[in-house]
Amino acid sequence: MLGELGRQPISSKVTLSQILYWHRLEQLKDNSLLMNAYKESKTNNHDFIQGVRFTLLTDGLGNILQLSTSLKAKYVKNVVSLRLYDQYCQIFSDKLHKFENLYMCKYEQPYECSSYLESEM
Repeated sequence: MLGELGRQPISSKVTLSQILYWHRLEQLKDNSLLMNAYKESKTNNHDFIQGVRFTLLTDGLGNILQLSTSLKAKYVKNVVSLRLYDQYCQIFSDKLHKFENLYMCKYEQPYECSSYLESEM
């Protein structure tokens, strides 16, 4: 249903939010408490950091991981959301083609006008 409406599932939006938050943390330049906590979790290889890293690498977005401090947030949002949408479309299309009952619903007979419709033309 979501694919027909041109929308993405909630999991894609959650993934995008996680990556944007990680990017915001990477952009911090001050010596704030948040930056210190982020540095600490980065050195301890926290689950959040591992999850973002895994997502970016498996989605073919390792360049964002490498260049995170020099990329603007709008660029990251556009690239990641487009990639997640492309993946969703591929998965949706693949499931649609594998759905065997759909092929049974095809109308095999040629379309013909009924005789009462032809008389009015």
